[in-house]
Amino acid sequence: MSLEKAIALHNRKKSYAYKMGNPRLVEDYYNMSKLFQQKAWNTYPGAKAILEAHVRLLSKLTDDEKDLYLDLTERFTWIRDYTTEIIEQLNRILNQFNAYSTYYVMRCMPIKDQKWSKSSGVVLYEIKNPEVRQQLVKPIRILDRIEDIAKEKNINKGLFILVDDFVGTADTAEKCIDDILKKHPELLGKIVVMSVAALEQGKQKLSSMNVCLFASYILKKGISDFYTGMKLLRNKQLMQQIEAHLRVSKDFNFGYGGSEALICMKRCPNNTFPIYWHDTRYSPYPRY
Repeated sequence: MSLEKAIALHNRKKSYAYKMGNPRLVEDYYNMSKLFQQKAWNTYPGAKAILEAHVRLLSKLTDDEKDLYLDLTERFTWIRDYTTEIIEQLNRILNQFNAYSTYYVMRCMPIKDQKWSKSSGVVLYEIKNPEVRQQLVKPIRILDRIEDIAKEKNINKGLFILVDDFVGTADTAEKCIDDILKKHPELLGKIVVMSVAALEQGKQKLSSMNVCLFASYILKKGISDFYTGMKLLRNKQLMQQIEAHLRVSKDFNFGYGGSEALICMKRCPNNTFPIYWHDTRYSPYPRY
């Protein structure tokens, strides 16, 4: 259904939905279609199916819950292609840290997770593309594993760039950096992190470790950083209601680490509010 058709149905008091006693479904479709058009999401591949998933989810919410969901979704960041952002952030690093002889690029992944397929691997795969590397202002050297560092010569003259698509709490980045420094303490102060997007709390954590973070999008918490007073308390209660209905585990209440993130990339991070990814029947960006 196009936005124009949704508007027409929305304005027709004798529409089929009204006859069948379900005018709210038309209202939900209208509101979400309008939002998709405003944010240009309707141009994304597969947008129609995602839109319909949003509408199915809205149909399960109370009026107050819908208002909160629409407000959050209006501030939601959905990125389907971020090659440009990767090039921009790498060049920022290469220009700012221009005194090093070698620039090593690695996945931001602890040793224990290196056997798994993670989003950091997707970013590294993009960087391996010759068309991407040709757009960098300096040559880089790609390492696939932390163990590969030991095979390199003069690593104390190099800068290590840990890449990922998203930094949330920065727990993963911290573990990765710890793994590197345990094996190569001489690299202290020679590690930076690059991601397409990050939460402010993750940036602050890395800053406390004296590690620079480079990201195209720095995001705040979706509820705690946007509401105050009674509205803040009410919206937290509403989200708790929603998550109780979804049976979200305590580990992911308000997103992993209580992150309250509002973002989806090629995959939705678990830092994002679970309402967007937890339920395979209704959530628009299911992880499972």
